[in-house]
Amino acid sequence: MVLKEVQVLKWYQKIGWVLLFAFGSLVIVFAVAFGFLTLHFIQQIKQGDDEALRERLNKNGSMAVVPNLQSVRDMIETNDDPFLGNAEAKLVIVEFVDFKCPICKEFSSTLHRINSSFGDKVKIIIRDFPIESMHPGAGKLAQFVNCAGDQEKYWEAHDLVFLIQDEIPGDISDEYLLGLVNRLGLEEDKLSECIKDTEKIFEAMKDFDDGVLGGVEGTPTFFVNGEKIEGLVPWESWKNYLEKI
Repeated sequence: MVLKEVQVLKWYQKIGWVLLFAFGSLVIVFAVAFGFLTLHFIQQIKQGDDEALRERLNKNGSMAVVPNLQSVRDMIETNDDPFLGNAEAKLVIVEFVDFKCPICKEFSSTLHRINSSFGDKVKIIIRDFPIESMHPGAGKLAQFVNCAGDQEKYWEAHDLVFLIQDEIPGDISDEYLLGLVNRLGLEEDKLSECIKDTEKIFEAMKDFDDGVLGGVEGTPTFFVNGEKIEGLVPWESWKNYLEKI
């Protein structure tokens, strides 16, 4: 009788180990699969889709037909936001940007390359889309850059903020922003007054709201004559497209 009890115990132990091993294997498989999908997703966000521009545009460079496209353009292609290029250009690119977004930082050099190479045929408008839930302080940076714009230093501030992005604290104080005055050649009193002005806050909020209505879900997001392109589009893709128009 004692021998029988020992045999049953050994059988139970074996089944337990088998079940534990099977469960552990499933956990490992799911973890590896989830990790692979996550890395793939991050890579897509970082690199964008090389074909995105070509898929969205037809071969002769005109836009594919999109319902309510003109209403989208009327909403996002503003005349009071900073821009580079030709104000009268038929091709208008709108970028929705978050100054704490590392991918926006990466695109900033491409932005200037587009302007230097094709500034005569394109207008590039910058609008704010600070995602505070992901990048605390992004709204404050947008306000600062726009205030610098009031002193004719928008692009200098735009480039500086991206240059020092990794050094910017999570909790951005007015004192920190005022500490950048000398690097940009700004008048401190004017900047101090401006960054406390609620009008600048509402300006960034208006950009954000228009972006949401236009379908912006993250940054950077571009609209090429109203057609939405998401992610980091490489310089070569922009270059190949712009050379054809």
